[in-house]
Amino acid sequence: MISLAELYANLAIIGLVLATALTTTLMILSYGLLKKYKNVEKLVSKCKKIKPKKRKDG
Repeated sequence: MISLAELYANLAIIGLVLATALTTTLMILSYGLLKKYKNVEKLVSKCKKIKPKKRKDG
């Protein structure tokens, strides 16, 4: 039969694996969102640089 110490050791290992997987997933998602946000920021800055030409009405 499994001892209490082995049970706690297994639970600790499982906890570490889950925590590592969760943090890795969050890092990947945040990196993707940051990359997307920077692309949007670049587009906005380009749109601000392009000024519409003034029309001469008579």
